[in-house]
Amino acid sequence: MSEWKAHRSKHVTYFKPWHPEFDMEGVTISERIRLNGGPKEGDMVAQYFDPDQVEDASNVQDHEWNMRVVTKDDFDAHYDLI
Repeated sequence: MSEWKAHRSKHVTYFKPWHPEFDMEGVTISERIRLNGGPKEGDMVAQYFDPDQVEDASNVQDHEWNMRVVTKDDFDAHYDLI
């Protein structure tokens, strides 16, 4: 049996704070967040792309970005500014 080993994702995710006037077109909100009244002040919107779905990831601005809401608690627990 092999040992568990810790790994970090190689993806970089960009964030900006959510606010009531945020343009939510194309932003995914999970059912968990919706059921808890979100998005809320302090939550973040994550913007990222899947490099496995593009041939040349070196020019990221030319690719379709995915966006989703991340709660303040999840953001604080799992993300650091780089």
